[in-house]
Amino acid sequence: MESRHDSENAERVLQNMDNTDGGPRQLVHALTQAYEMAHSKQYEIVMMRRELMQRANLQDGPTSVVSPLIKTEGVTLPEISVDASGTVSIHDDVKPDMKFVCDEASTVDPKEVGHNIYILAHQLARHSPELAQCLDPDDEKKSVQTRNALNFYKKHTAQIEIVRQDRTLERVVFPIHEICSFLTKETKQTVYNNTERDNQGSKVTEFFDQWPALYQEMKWQRKLQAGLYASNPFMYTSSVISIIFLYSQWDEK
Repeated sequence: MESRHDSENAERVLQNMDNTDGGPRQLVHALTQAYEMAHSKQYEIVMMRRELMQRANLQDGPTSVVSPLIKTEGVTLPEISVDASGTVSIHDDVKPDMKFVCDEASTVDPKEVGHNIYILAHQLARHSPELAQCLDPDDEKKSVQTRNALNFYKKHTAQIEIVRQDRTLERVVFPIHEICSFLTKETKQTVYNNTERDNQGSKVTEFFDQWPALYQEMKWQRKLQAGLYASNPFMYTSSVISIIFLYSQWDEK
């Protein structure tokens, strides 16, 4: 959907999907598969091997890493495409020996692929009550895997409205990266209150000027929180002392 605000394109895509097995529900099936693949042991092994290869390259060491044989018994990520005519193609007949590709240069996060599918479904759901119902994560008739995937993508998806130069209003749906959760409340408040408007009354320009600093803060906060306990032995000591104290008080009573 090149024109995401174009209802005519959306209706054409939905009409073509109705002529395929599963209809619009196949989008929910595909994003669930992608989400499940991102949490599979096989994908963790692939990513671990990729990280080892990167470390070996940085250290000028051997470029080959022996990894355990991956036996694929889980889900496979289908290939989804929408052409200019609005025809949706979903290919789920991947050969067994091609279910997992361990090429480090082309490894794509399945969760990100699932998010793109969710955004497409979210946009189409505005024109299809059936698809909107399929995207409801609170529907207890759905499997646990599907509800978990829909809850995750719903929580990490947002939208804004943009006024174009021709004064038309366009709704843009976008994914919220997990690193954004590390931006502190103080920084959010500072950006909200202190970002100046330009001559056209927009805060977008100055906001994007601040983006590099905001991104560095998010990366620093993530690193700081990840190494909080590992870099501060005193926290372990204080926790142990507290537990011992509480236990002694309880024992006396």
